[in-house]
Order: sequence, then C-alpha cells, then structure tokens
Amino acid sequence: MNRSARHLHSFVRALVSPWVLALPIAAVLGTIDYLGLLGYQIGYSVALFFCYPIVLCVWITNTFVVPKLPAARSAHAQLWSHELLPTSLSAIVGALVGIGLMEYRVAGSIGDAVSVAQVLLFTLLFVALALAGAHALPSRDRQAFREDDTFSMARSLRSELLHRMRDDRPALHFGGHR
Repeated sequence: MNRSARHLHSFVRALVSPWVLALPIAAVLGTIDYLGLLGYQIGYSVALFFCYPIVLCVWITNTFVVPKLPAARSAHAQLWSHELLPTSLSAIVGALVGIGLMEYRVAGSIGDAVSVAQVLLFTLLFVALALAGAHALPSRDRQAFREDDTFSMARSLRSELLHRMRDDRPALHFGGHR
C-alpha cells in the first residue's frame, strides 16, 4: 500500500474512531452526572464533541510530524519521543480546540479555569489509557502467529481426539445382532 493510500486509510479510521472512543468517556461522564440515561446521552454528545478534534490532532501529528522526527537511540526513548509525548501534546491541543469550539457554540458552556483543567486532565487520562491499551495488545504479526499456532494446535488436538474416539468406541449394532 503506498503512502497516500495509507494516509487515506488512517484518515478514514480517524473519522470513524471517535464514535467508539466516545463510549468509555460517556460512561465516565454519565456516571459522574447522576442523570441516568440522559446523563449518558449528554456525556456521549460532549465526548464526541471533544473526540473529533483530539483524534484529528493526533492523526495530523502521527501522520505528518512523527515520521519526520529523528530516530531515538533506545527503545524507551523512541517510545517517549515518537508516541507518548507527541500523542499527549497533540491530544491537549485537540482538547483546547474542542474547548474553543464548545465556547464558540454555546458561550459559557465550559465555565471557569477549573473546568478547563478538568477537561485537560480527562484528556490526558484517556490518552494514557488508550496508549496503555495499544501497547498491551500484541502486534498484528504476533497476533497472526498466535492465531496460526492456536489453529494448528486445535487441528492436531481434534485429529488426535477423533482418532482415539474411533479406536475406543464400541461398534454400533442395529437390530440386536452382533
């Protein structure tokens, strides 16, 4: 797949992912508000409103900025300089864009500086959770290898069990004759 096709594919994924990413955020916001189902619906709307600018800022950073960064000397430095720091900073910028858009749409909806700080802290919390989840999952290659290995083990186990069943089962006789 060429570079422009990869960019387009990742952009489409960036447009779709906020619908899913907003779910855990809505769960937290809806639980905090104590409004029942309405709180979750409001939380989902607010989460979507913030997820789009955050995801788009992270996409822009990961697509156009991170590839131009020089390689780090160690894996730890690479993780820090190419994932944690750029993702966190671009997510904060996206959250600030979301705050600006929310204030532009409904003046006074964000409130005071404490509310802005809460939005930024929630942003960092969910970015940390997303990065931790991404690194906890095995890579596609390792996952494919594990699935291949699992399927081959399952096939061999199945054939061994079928072989034993054929050898151990009594013959079936119909009509009472042996």
